[in-house]
Amino acid sequence: MSKLIPLLLLSFLIISTDAIAQKEDTTQTYELDQVVITGTRIKREKAKIPNSVTVVGEQEIDESGSVNVLPLLSNKVPGLFLNERGMVGFGVGPRSGGGISMRGLGSSGDPANTRVLVLVDGQPQFMGVFGHPIHDAYFSTNVERVEVIRGPASILYGSNAMGGAINLITKKQKKQGYHLGAEAGYGSFNTQQYSVQGGLKSGKLDASFAANHVYTDGHREDANNEFSTTGIYASIGYRMNDHFKLRLDGNVSDSYFYDPGTVTDPIQANNKFDFLRGRIAFSVDNVFDRIEGSLRFFNNFGDHVFADGFNSTDINQGFTFYQNFKPFADNVLTLGVDYKSFGGQASGGPFTVDELINETDLYLLVQQSLKNLNLNAGVRLVNNSMFGTEWIPQVGASYNATTATTFKASASKGFRSPALANLYFFPWSNPDLGPERMWNYEVSYLQSFIEGKASFEITGFIARGDNLIQVGRPMLPTINTGEFEHKGIEFAGAYRFAKGFNFTANYSYLDMERRLPYAPGNQLNMQVDYHNNKWRMQAAVKHVDDLLVGAVMMPVDLDAPLENYTLLNLSASYMLIDGLSLFVEANNLLDQQYQIDRGYPLPGANFMAGIKYRLHDFQ
Repeated sequence: MSKLIPLLLLSFLIISTDAIAQKEDTTQTYELDQVVITGTRIKREKAKIPNSVTVVGEQEIDESGSVNVLPLLSNKVPGLFLNERGMVGFGVGPRSGGGISMRGLGSSGDPANTRVLVLVDGQPQFMGVFGHPIHDAYFSTNVERVEVIRGPASILYGSNAMGGAINLITKKQKKQGYHLGAEAGYGSFNTQQYSVQGGLKSGKLDASFAANHVYTDGHREDANNEFSTTGIYASIGYRMNDHFKLRLDGNVSDSYFYDPGTVTDPIQANNKFDFLRGRIAFSVDNVFDRIEGSLRFFNNFGDHVFADGFNSTDINQGFTFYQNFKPFADNVLTLGVDYKSFGGQASGGPFTVDELINETDLYLLVQQSLKNLNLNAGVRLVNNSMFGTEWIPQVGASYNATTATTFKASASKGFRSPALANLYFFPWSNPDLGPERMWNYEVSYLQSFIEGKASFEITGFIARGDNLIQVGRPMLPTINTGEFEHKGIEFAGAYRFAKGFNFTANYSYLDMERRLPYAPGNQLNMQVDYHNNKWRMQAAVKHVDDLLVGAVMMPVDLDAPLENYTLLNLSASYMLIDGLSLFVEANNLLDQQYQIDRGYPLPGANFMAGIKYRLHDFQ
């Protein structure tokens, strides 16, 4: 902690001091005026909703060079930690990375995330049997914007959003005409990445597509660490008239990886894991003067074939329907119904499961603005075919003291029902498990100044809950472990200190009654970007402190020394001609030797170079 506070204060002083001195750039990008949809089911200014929301835009995603969108979020969202496994890719099951922790809530004792809900266009994405998303399906080329709710989002999305929600908003062609793009890169450990993407808009019709292929030999020399994934995304939309819009979209990804085992016990056998994930969705959106909303059907599917004999097919399907009513000035009333049926079939050795769980939710959300005061309250009723009913309330308020200053406060309940795998499949499963519950209380202060060139946000929270599910290791039963309390502070700041230069930083401090893996006590990210007509350059530093290292198929050692590491990444691109660029990336330049899972070291210094082509909005 003592090493991070000076860095944080220095960052804040740089912003504050230059804020007084600099006046020449008057481009207005007020952070407080960002419009978001994830926190309310309707477009609202970020300053008017009580939730803590982080937004990552299309330009940030495009310039990051990240094949998968999730690693980018781990550098942009305070309080979020992502368990990675190698150069690229995550894999699935307890031998994979990809666990997401938000404010210390994420996994159930293994790297798989079950408490932070990933959504695509507001539709839940998780495996029916295991209850976690498949991270390798989320290619950056498919996504134009990400909105992250830090803290419970159960009021809007039900179970699995107990720790937070990540809404991936897919790309749509907005301008008349078309655009095309392609990218190819090659780097350390025979890592290769290729992508093509495009879009078309003609009159009332628009369409978008993307295809990706990623491969690496892996960074481990003692055992096979190969990974490969191929993904396709497509979307087509049609605006019937001024009131109704139709959209059909979907994606599919086919992946495999090899588990190398720990460095002390490498696996020399053919330890291959194949997994496929897909989704298809259809939506009808409506907009009138005082009414707007959407009806969205979704079907998520997948299958898994593992070298250890595990096989499964996965189902998660249903619909979301909501309508926003504006009965009088500055008032919005949201009524919604969610239905999902999830589960599937799985077998491995003597263990099998073949179950479906049905869940029907009703919710009501009321928003009222009274001059500078914005009030928000709501309740959701969850009706689960296995666990019965659960009430989920939320209340909050924001006060816009000025156009540049906002205060927020909220109290919200989080909720998660056990996954099928927690209940039935493994020898350590427990059919008597109960749902997890928590209450989250938080306050925030948001400030923008220098005509929007600088902004920061500070949030403090306390999360108290019970019945936290802890997966037994290695053969102990899974149990509800009783009460827990997490407290923390989050900071995020941004400053455009000169033409073409941008500085961003975020920091999170987490205090837990009982330490959990994949939840660092301190995390700091700082980034400086520069761009002009030809060059784009980026320098990023990530420091992680007091991290309890996880374990793969072993008990977590609560007394193990905590991991600390600092990563330095640099990237640059140069435009040769209009639309054609060369790029180079250098990651972990300090060559840090570190682990997030015991016995699975992460790559040292590594590099990637390639070419990128973009033909934008050609009429």
